Amino acid sequence: MFTKSLTHRAALRVAILDSIVKWGGGEKWCVDAARSLCGRGHHAVIACGRGTPLEARAREAGIETWSAPLSVGRGLISAFRLGKYLKHERIEAVIGNVGRDLWIGAIACRCSGAKIIQRRGLVRPVKQGLLSRWIYTRVVARVIVNSLAIRDCMLKSVDFLDPSLFVLIPNGIDTRTGFPGDRSRLRSELGLPPGAPVAGAIGRLAKMKGHSDLLRAWPQVLSRVPDARLLVVGEGEEERGLKNLALQLGIEKSILFLGFRRDVPDLLSAMDLLVMPSVRDEGCSNTLLESMWQGRPAVVTDCGGLPGVVTHGELGLVVPIHDPDSMAAAIGRLLASSSDRERMGQAARCVIEQRYSLDKATDLLEKTLLSLRG
Repeated sequence: MFTKSLTHRAALRVAILDSIVKWGGGEKWCVDAARSLCGRGHHAVIACGRGTPLEARAREAGIETWSAPLSVGRGLISAFRLGKYLKHERIEAVIGNVGRDLWIGAIACRCSGAKIIQRRGLVRPVKQGLLSRWIYTRVVARVIVNSLAIRDCMLKSVDFLDPSLFVLIPNGIDTRTGFPGDRSRLRSELGLPPGAPVAGAIGRLAKMKGHSDLLRAWPQVLSRVPDARLLVVGEGEEERGLKNLALQLGIEKSILFLGFRRDVPDLLSAMDLLVMPSVRDEGCSNTLLESMWQGRPAVVTDCGGLPGVVTHGELGLVVPIHDPDSMAAAIGRLLASSSDRERMGQAARCVIEQRYSLDKATDLLEKTLLSLRG
C-alpha cells in the first residue's frame, strides 16, 4: 500500500517493542508503523508479549512477530533472548513503545549492537534516579513524541535530558482508506432513533479518561437536546462505577455502554460528535484523528496534546478539565447545531490530510531511523 520511499539506500531493519498486554492507541501505532515501513520495502518486526492482542493483530496484518513473556518477573530473561534474536536478524534499531520497554530494549540492544529509540504517547514526567539518567544520557538515541506537550513535560521533569534527542512525529491516519461505516444500519443495530443527535466517548474506562465528568455533564445536555444519545465505547476498571453513576443521575436510558469494540471506524459513522473528557496524560489521540478524518468535530478538554490538535472554534470546542458545566454547554451547542458540526467536520478532514496522514508520519519516522546510521 505504501510504496513511496525517501531514499535509495539499503532497507532499514527495525524492531518495534511493546510489552503492554492490552490493545490501545500505542499498540495500534506499532501495527501502523510496521505496516507502513514494510510497505516501503523496509524490514519491520513487532516484538511483544506472547498471546497479547498486539501479537494477534500484527499477524493478521502480515507483520513478522517475535514474542516472549515480557512481565517484570520474566523481562530480564526475555531481554537477553531478544538481544540474541536482534543480532541474528541484523536489526539496527529498536523502538520501545512504553516505559518498561526501555530497559528491556536497552539490554537487548547492548547484546546485539542495535540502537534504542523511545516512543512516548502519554504526557508523563521522566522518573528521577540513576537508571533513568543512564538510559537517557548513555543509551537512548532518540525520543519520538507525538505531541509537543509530551516533550515539554519530559524536559521539565529532569535536568539531564538533551532537547536534541526529541523528534516530533504525530500519529498518522491512513487517508487512502474510505469510510466503512453504514450510518443507518449501525444506528438501527444499536437501537438509536434515526434522527437522534449522538455523541460518543471512545477509550479505556479509566480515571484518566474523565468519563465521570462527561456523565455529570450529560443531564444538562439532555435539558437542551432531549433526544440526544451517548455511546460509551471501551472497557476498564471504571465500568461498574460509571454504570452506577448513570443510574444515580437518571440518565441510563440515553446512554449505551458498548464495551470493547474492534469496529471503531464503523461506530464513528453512527456518531455526530466525539467527546474526549480526559483529565491527564493525553498526547496525540488516534481516536481523535480517526473521528476528524470521518468529518466529526470534537469536544475535548484542555489536557496534554488535545488542544494542540483541536483548534477551538474551528475543529471543535476545547473546555477546561473537570468542568462538567462547560462540557455540557459545548456538547449541547454542537449537538443542537448541524451547521456548526458540518463546518467544523469539514475543516477537521482537511487538517488530517494536511498534517496527520500516515504517509507524512512514515516520512518522518523513516528519516529519523536513517539519520541514526551516521
